Amino acid sequence: MTAGIPKEFLSLEGIDPDVKKMFENARKTLEGLGVDIKEISLPHTNYAVAAYYIIAPCEASANLARFDGVRYGV
Repeated sequence: MTAGIPKEFLSLEGIDPDVKKMFENARKTLEGLGVDIKEISLPHTNYAVAAYYIIAPCEASANLARFDGVRYGV
């Protein structure tokens, strides 16, 4: 089995040392179980949080649109 780890995740600034340590422990555990770890690239990782803050409210409003007052009252 092969798994990819984005190299951008390994070089994030401001990551908590405990989180990084747990990430490395998980990586070592997977390698110990025979998983082939390959480094991949996700070049747009920096935009993930901005995209989340655009998409999440849109999804919420789309899900709440069914409560428009017509079927369920005001």
